[in-house]
Amino acid sequence: MSAKDQATDFEKEVVGFLNRLDFKDVNGASDSFRIGGIQVDAVGGHDRTLIVVECFMSLKEEFKPLRGKIEGFRGKIWTLEEKIKEDPVYGKYANVRYALAVKNIRVRHEDIVYANETPRIYIWDENFLKYYEDLYMKIGKYAKFNLLGEMGIRPEPGSTMSLPAFRAEIKGHIMYSFLVDPKELLEVCYVARRESKKERFYQRLLDKERLRKIRDYVKAGNLLPNNIIVAFREDLSEEIRYTPIGGSTENGVSYGTLEFPKDYRACWIIDGQHRLYSFANSVESFWMPVVAFQKMPLEKQCKIFLDINKYQKPVPPDLLWDLNGDMLGDHEDGIISRVAKALNEDGPLKQKIYVPSKGIRKKKGLLSLSGICNSIKKAGLARSTTRNEAANPFYEEKAKKCSEKALAEGLKGFFHCVQTKMSDDWGLGSKGFCLSNSGIAILISFFELIVRALKFQRKDLNVLNYQQYVNAFAEMMRKRFPSPQDLKQLKARTTSQLGRDSFLREAANYVATQTGDSSFSRGLEDPYEKRAIDIDRRVRAAINLVMTATYGDDWFESELPKIDSSIYGQAKKALGGGDPKVGYSKFTLGQCKALICDKKLDLFKEYFIGPEGFDDEAELEVAFRTIIKVRNKFIHPDGIPPKLKDLELFETYSKIMGKCLDRLEDRFLPKKVE
Repeated sequence: MSAKDQATDFEKEVVGFLNRLDFKDVNGASDSFRIGGIQVDAVGGHDRTLIVVECFMSLKEEFKPLRGKIEGFRGKIWTLEEKIKEDPVYGKYANVRYALAVKNIRVRHEDIVYANETPRIYIWDENFLKYYEDLYMKIGKYAKFNLLGEMGIRPEPGSTMSLPAFRAEIKGHIMYSFLVDPKELLEVCYVARRESKKERFYQRLLDKERLRKIRDYVKAGNLLPNNIIVAFREDLSEEIRYTPIGGSTENGVSYGTLEFPKDYRACWIIDGQHRLYSFANSVESFWMPVVAFQKMPLEKQCKIFLDINKYQKPVPPDLLWDLNGDMLGDHEDGIISRVAKALNEDGPLKQKIYVPSKGIRKKKGLLSLSGICNSIKKAGLARSTTRNEAANPFYEEKAKKCSEKALAEGLKGFFHCVQTKMSDDWGLGSKGFCLSNSGIAILISFFELIVRALKFQRKDLNVLNYQQYVNAFAEMMRKRFPSPQDLKQLKARTTSQLGRDSFLREAANYVATQTGDSSFSRGLEDPYEKRAIDIDRRVRAAINLVMTATYGDDWFESELPKIDSSIYGQAKKALGGGDPKVGYSKFTLGQCKALICDKKLDLFKEYFIGPEGFDDEAELEVAFRTIIKVRNKFIHPDGIPPKLKDLELFETYSKIMGKCLDRLEDRFLPKKVE
C-alpha cells in the first residue's frame, strides 16, 4: 500500500470516528471534498459548532516535530472561517474548532504547548482517538459530550438545569444535595481523562464489565442509594444560582432551587462514575442521589478521590502512585512518585517502568511504578531518616523535604553500577533478578544500606564508593545462584515482603564479611525469625489471658493444676523460684500448641477456628507445626535453610494466626484511648 493510500485510510478512520460519535454533516477523506476551494481532511458538526480536522501520519512510529504542520494549519484558518460562512452546508455553524489528528507520531511537549496558543489547535493523537472509541463502546452517545467538553465546546447559551436541592456549608465547602434522573446528568458530567496533559485529571478509566453488572443490578429492581459525588467546574461558580425557600436550620442547612449551566463539562465526577454511566445504555428510569461541591479546587477534589479509594474499590496502585506525583506537591508520596518517574526518563531504568500517564497499555516486561515507589518509601529515602535510622543525605533540612534531583541521581548512579557489575543478569531483563519487581525492590533496600554505611563513614555518595558493596553483592549472586534454576527459586522465594527482607539480611551479612564493613548489616533481623518469635510471645500471653479470665489470677499456682500435669511440671521447673504469675512465659511453643489444640480446645476454639480463622482443628494444628518448624530453623540453625514450601506456608499461617490473636487480645485487653 502506498503512503498516499495509508494517509487516505487514516482520514477514513477519523471520518468514521466522527460518524460513530454521532456528529452531524460529517465529510472528508477525499481529495474532492473542499470548503471554498480548500481541501479538508475531515469535518463534523454539533449544534452550532463545527470541528475541522487535519490528518497527519508517519509510516513508522517516531518522535516527529509538528510545529511546521501546526503553522501550516493555522495559516488556513482565517480563509477557512470566511469560506465556512459562505458554504451552503456548513454556513449554519457559528463556531469552529480545529484539531490535528496524528498517527504513528509521539507528540512532543513543546508541540502541545505551541498548539495551545491562539488560535488553538487540539491535538488528537492515537491515545485520544482510542480513548474516545473505547468510551463510545462503553457509554454510547455520551462519549461525544465528554469530547466536546474537553475541547471547550459549550451548548447553546442560556441552557440550564434547575433542581430542588439542599444546601450546606461544610468545612468551608459549599455542598448541594439533590435527586436527578441520571440521563439528565450524563450530558453535563465529565469523565476525567488521565492521559490528557492539559489538566491534572485523576479518574480511572471506565470498566465495561462493571458498567454491565451495575446496569443489570438496577434492571433487576435493586436500588443504588449511594451518592454520586461531583464538583462543579470552578469557572462556573458565578453562573450557579441557588434560591432558598424559607429559612435555614441552626447548622446552616437550607432547602431551595439549584440552577446551573447545562454545560457539557459542568460537573467532574469525583466518585461514582460507574454508577452514573451504567445508565448510558439503559432504558431504566431512576432518581439518583447526588452530592455536588461548589468552588472546590482540583487539588481538593483529587484528595477526596484518593481518600475515598483507599477505603472503597482499590484504584490500580500504579495509577495512584502516578497521580501522587501530579497532585501531592511536596508531600513525601508526591516526591517519591516524581523520583520514580525520573528514573524512567533517563539512566539505566529508562523506559523500563510502567507509568500509566504515558499511555502505555501493556505492562508486561516493565517494572511496576508502585513497586518502585513503595520500595523507596519503605527504605525511607524521602524522609529525614532512612529505614535503618540513618540521617538521610538526600533530605534538605532547610526546605524540610527530600531533594528529588539528588535522590534520583543517587539511584541512577547506583543502578548504573549494578548494570555494569551484573551485566549478564541485567541483560535478561524481567527474566533475570535485577530487573524483576522483587529484584528491584531488594536493590533499593540494599541501596539504603549503602547510603547508611557511606553516611557513617562520611564518604560521598557516588558510583566509585558504591562499587565495593555492589561488587560483593554481585559475587554472592554468582556463587549462590549460578544456574537458571537457582535464580528461579530465588525469585519464587522473594515474591513476598518477608522473603525479600530475609534475603536482604542474608545478602547484607555476606557483603559485610566480604567488604570488612562489619556494621553494614547492623540491626537487620530476619523477618521470619522475628515473626516466629513474636507469635511465640503472643501465643503464651494469649493463653494467660484466657486462663486468667476462666480460672482467676492464680490459675498457674492453684491447688489443682488447671493444665496438663506434664506441661505444668516442666514449666514450673523452668520457672524455678520465679513469680508464678509469669509461669506461662516458660511454656514452649510446642506446649502452647498442645494446650490450645488438645487440652483446652473448648476455651480457645472461638478465637482460632471459624470464618476469620482456621477451617478446623486439623488446620490449626498444621499451622502450629509449620510455625514451630520454621521458628526452630532460626532458633536452632543446622546450616540447612528452610524449604521454600515451608516459608510459604509459614507466611499464610502466621498471618491467620496473627488475626486470631488480634481478635483474642481485643476481647481481653483494655482498648487504647486515641
